[in-house]
Amino acid sequence: MKRHVPEFKKMIRYLLHDQIDKSRWDDCIAKSVNSLVYAYSWYLDMASPGWDALVDEYESVFPLPQRSKFGFRYVFPPYFIQQLGLFSKAEITEKRLNAFLDAIPEKFKLVELNLNWKNNFLTPGFMSAKNITHHLELNQPYEAIRKSYSENLKRNLKKASASDQKIIETSEVRPIVELFRKARGKTIHKLKDADYDTFARICEACISRNSARIYTSWNEKHELTAGVVFFQSHRRFIFIFSGASAEAKEKFSVPLLLDHFIRTYCNSEGLLDFEGSNDPDLSRFYRGFGAKEILYLQIRKNSLPFPLNYFKK
Repeated sequence: MKRHVPEFKKMIRYLLHDQIDKSRWDDCIAKSVNSLVYAYSWYLDMASPGWDALVDEYESVFPLPQRSKFGFRYVFPPYFIQQLGLFSKAEITEKRLNAFLDAIPEKFKLVELNLNWKNNFLTPGFMSAKNITHHLELNQPYEAIRKSYSENLKRNLKKASASDQKIIETSEVRPIVELFRKARGKTIHKLKDADYDTFARICEACISRNSARIYTSWNEKHELTAGVVFFQSHRRFIFIFSGASAEAKEKFSVPLLLDHFIRTYCNSEGLLDFEGSNDPDLSRFYRGFGAKEILYLQIRKNSLPFPLNYFKK
């Protein structure tokens, strides 16, 4: 008896980058049940130039950020994109997800991807690991949200409010990037000048589309001390980036800016995605705002020949 093949599986096509209809692609992302700003074609073009894709008549789409090294093609998670995977106008099921995973061409000898939070199903043929992000629903009055704040956060916000800090919304992201590079960025050696420039250009593209919100704190000397960047798509705000000086850490400027954002967007249908983290300290910090842990999967398949497969374990 012939095995039944779901109709959508028959329609899945692998497309090279120049074969993708980006207008239809973006329409699918906009109408997806799990839309994320990372998945729009213009975002992918900057974060992962030359990306390929799997499509099911643009009712469901699956971006494939890809590169080549040592003559082997591989799929990888680009910087500044936390989650990709399957996006669909229809309900996402285990069968639908695995049909797309099965359709990834064998020419990709290594596949490493972070799937999105709606793709949390078993993935036969792939190793998988659980990652954590944190979500905070904003559909309550500020005081109701604040009741879920940790006592430590409340104390720090009280200290922050007592200091002389001015909060300003802006459209300038590069000064915040420089602030980050002068502080925490010194310990992150994998990010190069080109990567920081890419992120700044992504921010500027989001700003031009009214899809970014940026808040900064300034001291009494009118010096920038901290900044936070949020990307917006549909009802979701993603806390994508922050920069803070040593002074800002002493004055708890980043918690103050996050609290300001929550005050601004409370009583809305919005959702704040803190975009992480598996790091216990950051996770504790985000939970301090009352955010809930949300799981998403990182999948991996290594078909590289020996000894390359050994070094990419």
